[in-house]
Amino acid sequence: MGFLQQGLPLRHEVGDRAGEAATLHNIGATYSRLGEHAHALKFLQQALPLRREVGDRQGEAVTLTSFGVAYKNLEEWDDAIINLEAALALAEQIQHTDIDVSSLRVYLEEARQKRADLFSENSNNFLT
Repeated sequence: MGFLQQGLPLRHEVGDRAGEAATLHNIGATYSRLGEHAHALKFLQQALPLRREVGDRQGEAVTLTSFGVAYKNLEEWDDAIINLEAALALAEQIQHTDIDVSSLRVYLEEARQKRADLFSENSNNFLT
C-alpha cells in the first residue's frame, strides 16, 4: 500500500492522469480487500472522474464494479445496485474481457435480493 500512496503524488505532478486514476483505484481496491470499504470509497470516488476524463472505459467499468462491491459489503443496496448495473452495462457495451460479467450478474442479483428482503422485512415490521 505504501508504494501506491508514494507514487500517487508523482503521477499527479507529471500529469499522468490515467496513471493517477489507476493508482487511486488500486488504493481503493486494496482498502476494500482489507475490509475497509468506507475508506475504499474515498479513493474510488477520486478515481472514477479521472477514468472518465481520460476516456478509460475499461478502467471505468472496473472502478464501477469496485464501487458496487464495496457498497454491497457495506449493505448499501441501492448504491450497490446502481454501480453494478452501470458496470455491467458498460462492460457489455465495450466487451471488456477483464471483467467477469457472470460474476457481476451474481453480485447484482445478490444486491437486488438483499434489498428486496430488507424491503419485505421493513414492510412486515410496519404492518405489525
